[in-house]
Amino acid sequence: MSHRVFFSLLLPNEFTRAVINDYHTFPGMRDYRWEKPYKLHITVKFFGEVNEEDFLTIQNLLDEMKDEFKKVILKPKGYGIFYHKIYPKILYMGFEENQELENIFKSVNRKIRIGDDSEKPGRFVPHVTLSRIKRMDNDALIDYFEGRRINHPPVTADRYVFFESQLNPGGSIYTKVKEFKGE
Repeated sequence: MSHRVFFSLLLPNEFTRAVINDYHTFPGMRDYRWEKPYKLHITVKFFGEVNEEDFLTIQNLLDEMKDEFKKVILKPKGYGIFYHKIYPKILYMGFEENQELENIFKSVNRKIRIGDDSEKPGRFVPHVTLSRIKRMDNDALIDYFEGRRINHPPVTADRYVFFESQLNPGGSIYTKVKEFKGE
């Protein structure tokens, strides 16, 4: 049996509610598939599809690392768009770089060499996926979001979760496997 899994930092409910309220101010809302509030998180590491043995190994290694998971203060920076080739695919909210979270990212990638990006983890870009873009053919909408600043105050986050994700036509379903509290 395979598992599609990732490790993330959850954002507090009051922050996710404020972000959801922002959705109503965005132009062209029908062209987006908005993420549900309970799914808003910062991915620390996406492992992808792993077998049962690796699934259990990841859980055990995260448990061994739990003292490294720290409470962090995140400063929202702005909105942005991730592209696939030339097409906009993901609307996200970015955060300013945070050394504590960067250290956790590096440590998880160094100690858990399992998954899709285990050889080349890449650069850590702290962000929350807000929407999967179905279509965006209006340059004005792209201009609206790219580089747009955010007025949200800094947010404290301390809940790290190892999730399993099941893909469905209506969107993914997350199941919490294990949660860790940052100190």
